[in-house]
Amino acid sequence: MLTAAIGLSQASTAHTLIEILHQQLRRKNPTLAWECYMDLSSKSLLGYISSEQYKNLIRLFGHLLGKSNSLEYVLTLIEDMQKMGWEIETKQKLLVLRLLAGRGKMKEMHNLLSDLDRSISKTDPDAHKSYNIVLAAYHEHSVLLGRQEAARFSLAALSMLEKKGLVPPSSTAYIFMDVIRLCTDDAEIVDLVWNFFETKADESWGVFYKGLILFFSAAGRPDYGLLINDRMKMLNIPRDTRVMTALIHKVGRGGNIPKAMELLEEMKDCGIEPNVVTLNALVDIHVHKHPTPDIIGAFECYGKLTASGIQPNTITYDTLIDMFARKGDGERIKELFTEMTTVGLRPSQHTFSSLIKCFMVNKDYSYALKVLHIMSETKENTPPSTAVFNLLINSFIGERDIVTATALLTMMKKSNVKTDLASYTPFMMYYANKGEVKDCLAVAEIINKRNLQPDPHTLTILLKAYAVAYDIEGTEEMYRQFKKRWRPNIYVFNTLMYAYVIKDDLDMVLNTYKSMLQTNVKMSIESFGLLMYSYSRRGEPEAMEALMNTMKFHDLQPSLVCWNLLLQAYFTNEEPEKAKEVMNRMAKEGISHNHAILGTFVNGLVKSDNFDTAKSVVDSAIERAQQSTPTSSTHLVDLTFMSDAAYTDSIPLTIEDMLSSTTPTHKNSLTPHLFTPLISGYIAQKRIEEAKGVYRQMCSLGVLPSIKTYISVMRIYLEAEDHNRLEILWNALLSQSNSEPALSSQPTCELDLDPALGPVYIPTLGNKRVLSHSDEEDALHSLLVSDPSEILVDERQWVPRFALSIYMKSLLLQNRTQEIDTLWKEFDAKGYLFDVHNWNTYVISLIQSKRFKEACQITKNRVLEASEEMIKSSKRKRELYRHGSTRLFNTTYHAFAEVFQIPISESINTEAYRRSIEERIKNYMGDPEPTFQELSEGETKTFQHD
Repeated sequence: MLTAAIGLSQASTAHTLIEILHQQLRRKNPTLAWECYMDLSSKSLLGYISSEQYKNLIRLFGHLLGKSNSLEYVLTLIEDMQKMGWEIETKQKLLVLRLLAGRGKMKEMHNLLSDLDRSISKTDPDAHKSYNIVLAAYHEHSVLLGRQEAARFSLAALSMLEKKGLVPPSSTAYIFMDVIRLCTDDAEIVDLVWNFFETKADESWGVFYKGLILFFSAAGRPDYGLLINDRMKMLNIPRDTRVMTALIHKVGRGGNIPKAMELLEEMKDCGIEPNVVTLNALVDIHVHKHPTPDIIGAFECYGKLTASGIQPNTITYDTLIDMFARKGDGERIKELFTEMTTVGLRPSQHTFSSLIKCFMVNKDYSYALKVLHIMSETKENTPPSTAVFNLLINSFIGERDIVTATALLTMMKKSNVKTDLASYTPFMMYYANKGEVKDCLAVAEIINKRNLQPDPHTLTILLKAYAVAYDIEGTEEMYRQFKKRWRPNIYVFNTLMYAYVIKDDLDMVLNTYKSMLQTNVKMSIESFGLLMYSYSRRGEPEAMEALMNTMKFHDLQPSLVCWNLLLQAYFTNEEPEKAKEVMNRMAKEGISHNHAILGTFVNGLVKSDNFDTAKSVVDSAIERAQQSTPTSSTHLVDLTFMSDAAYTDSIPLTIEDMLSSTTPTHKNSLTPHLFTPLISGYIAQKRIEEAKGVYRQMCSLGVLPSIKTYISVMRIYLEAEDHNRLEILWNALLSQSNSEPALSSQPTCELDLDPALGPVYIPTLGNKRVLSHSDEEDALHSLLVSDPSEILVDERQWVPRFALSIYMKSLLLQNRTQEIDTLWKEFDAKGYLFDVHNWNTYVISLIQSKRFKEACQITKNRVLEASEEMIKSSKRKRELYRHGSTRLFNTTYHAFAEVFQIPISESINTEAYRRSIEERIKNYMGDPEPTFQELSEGETKTFQHD
């Protein structure tokens, strides 16, 4: 009786506690409910809870406490349920799986997934849920796992689902796409996804196909997208406008516009209606066609789709406006802007950005800043965005105006405009183009302090900085760092190849080429150009011809840089007739030569003593230029109209008015590249009057001189020993170098010092283009940079080193050695990077001044036994390409030979003769000074200004 009473009492207590437990759960008070459950456990009354009640408790506790707090409660309930001998069903396991997933307990989640995979039948309606749960977990914890690892886990989960024979539902496809969408920038993952789905060609996997086309399009692999599209056609799986538009866009941007247009027709044939996004995609692919935009194609698509009833939106007009902005065509911008406003569309940030871009193309920098000011002041919804600021920063740095660019960066911070990587990478590129590794790394450190995640482009810029600085070890180390994080792309390989080209290491150039092939990176025109350059330095134009044929075999049209390199190679090999054949081939293939090629051709003809042919080439170019119709270009005017005073103090001008009032200007198609070689050739032959005549003709045609042309004029007066006029030219150049950097490359001053020459224009040294050293160097750099105008020079050469040498030679001929010494010390104090020509001239000046010991010291330390870093800084860049080139010149050897009383003969050009003089220089340091041979006060027999 006592036992029965106790049993009744326990049952009553248990039922009471269970009822309270459920009451608290219904009142959504899980904490008190759990206290009741723990009372049941402490009184050993859990046996009174039925299987169904346990299942209900697991469900309620899991729901009320949430995935972050309920895991321990649910696991305790399941453990107690198992102790009671109750079976744990799939629903409870799925709940635990979801809670483990929510807490990021991947190992436990995977173990439970494997258990569920074994226990759930493929006919179970909940069979796919476990896979959806883990896929969602991979997406939620992708940061913890890493995007790539999450994608790999997701593919493994799909493999398990496939092995079980389950048909994946659309929900699984949707969650899976969420995971892999995070990896569109990872080529390895993209290939893994394709490898998995390559064999999934039956209809059961069709739920993935739309998402896969979007994924492969986003990843820049339209080739994979096209294969999926073909599979959908074969299986009659419906496609939609979004999918077809994505495919059209990426196929077209990939360069296959005909295929993109086929997809448009296919779209219409299937009854899929294009929309305004499709219109924008079609316009975009024609606008971005390489090498030049397909304006006709863009407007044909625009006309066809608008005729079918599709109304263009702001993006449509912005894309077209941007196309003309890049060309600086304000007239067409005006037409589009008028049409845009007529249909009631308001200009966007992108519209204003395009206006700024147009100003930049036309070099109207003050107006571009005014547009920015208007955007800042306007009350409408077009304040300047990060993209607009970045555009301006990029443009000003492109013009070497780093002061204004830095001011814009400061303005961004003051205006609370968010900076991103694109705000800083132009600064990195500025220093990388000059090979200033230290400054480039300093900008990278700022990026790091701003907590901006470096991307492949950032490391590529650093790689380029080391390459341009001729730091092979640094380039290789940066390449290794890049390779650890990302798969090298074509830009990385080209930069590495460039470094080996500079080093003249053909084996490593070819090894880099093989690495590109092994990693399935498609060779670009620049890659072939770099290979051509390597062979050109070895005097192997036949190998270069073979590379040209290989390019054409791979459907790559050799660029003008490639043709230029081939032309230079034949001239260097003293084969002018074959160089002429190259020009004829270009004409037959319909390839229009640019000013660089014409300059190379004229220069080669002059050096091979074909003056008459060179002159006829120049005359033909002049005739063509005079017969050509000037292309329309627009100079945009001030934008002071949009102010707060509009309609208060005055009637404001509109953007349409501003565009209507512009004045067309014509850019001269003739350049100084064409005339300078002729001038130099005539100077070399001492045909001074003819050299002056070519310069006068050039200026009369409206062609403004480059710095090379200006230096050629200095050489004219050096050759004529007209030192007064040469000094005027030097002082004008020096004065220009001390002035504020100009934003325009146009010369702003002129000198009237010789009626036979005409006005001499002083080139603007603030512009990046005017200080490049040689056509050979420009050709090489243009293979590395996307725009040859990006070539920069070291600012520690504020006047060209060649100009300095000419002026020093003039002073030497006048025996003004004290002035040479003063000038040298002044430049040296400012950190000027003298080149080997400057050092040789200075050494002769010291000898002429009878400062022989100092001349020997400098020759030994700065020329004969200079460090590698000194050699790099003291050589003009093109000289770095020439192995074994002497750094002590004949005139310098002559000067030392006279003071050492060594007879001067033809043997001075032999290695043994030179070595004997060099040993005397090195060993002289403490010996008494020898007697000079007939070194009279005021002249030296050894100096010649050749």
